[in-house]
Amino acid sequence: MSGFNYSKWDNLECSDSESEGEDNVGPQVTRLDESSSVTFGGGGDGITVAPSLPVPAPSVTSAPTPTPNPKPTPSKPSTTNGASFTYNWAESDGTQSPLHWSQTRDEVVLNLGLPAGVKSNQITVCGTFLRWSERQTAVGSNKGSLEIKVSLPDRRFDLLLQHRLAHSVFLGEEDDDPAVELITPDWEITGPGGGTRYLKVTLGKAVPMAGVSVWWSRLFENGSCDCEGEDLDVEMMEGRGNNKKGEKAATMKQAWDEAHKMFVEKMKEKKSSKGG
Repeated sequence: MSGFNYSKWDNLECSDSESEGEDNVGPQVTRLDESSSVTFGGGGDGITVAPSLPVPAPSVTSAPTPTPNPKPTPSKPSTTNGASFTYNWAESDGTQSPLHWSQTRDEVVLNLGLPAGVKSNQITVCGTFLRWSERQTAVGSNKGSLEIKVSLPDRRFDLLLQHRLAHSVFLGEEDDDPAVELITPDWEITGPGGGTRYLKVTLGKAVPMAGVSVWWSRLFENGSCDCEGEDLDVEMMEGRGNNKKGEKAATMKQAWDEAHKMFVEKMKEKKSSKGG
């Protein structure tokens, strides 16, 4: 029986990676005590894997404290080309309210302070007004008037305001139906955010003829309201046209007033001649 020749094992050579030097093509690992790299392969063909950048820890910040919105400061109604004064109620025991009024070329806005707790269904606004189709025929002494009532069962009065206005006013085009009685202008309650609540009434300015603007020197007819002060200087009002167009309109108004005066005198003479 033939046996194995074990003499070949005597010539077997063993070595580790440190003894093979630069010819070793196995992976080279650097001690990973801190951020390091690993290279696979040898020579210039090796692949190096760089360490990943550290992921920063998420920062924890407290949520900002919400800042409460400041309460709106109630502002007074506009008095552009108008005025403010303390109004004595028409029927009361000395009750007063602030009144502010303003005007533009086309309209007048009145703001009257209301008692606390008054609701819209307790208010009535009426007066004497021209129709839309009559807005350019305001001549003579037929001026507008305004009346404001409030129903307060626990008070001794219900009439806040009742005066003749300085000039004629008209209502909107939607109220130009002859079958509908004109009694109520546009109005609303403003200022619910705090402070004084106001009844705001908007009135259109009636004029004697097209192209003429009427600037009011006061809100109520002279002598109608003792609370109102002196007349305003209409020449200094904002928005008043100091140009040729404005001068032409003033000339037209003067001519119209003179013609109307002559017409009235002529009618009086004709009437007296018939009577004689």
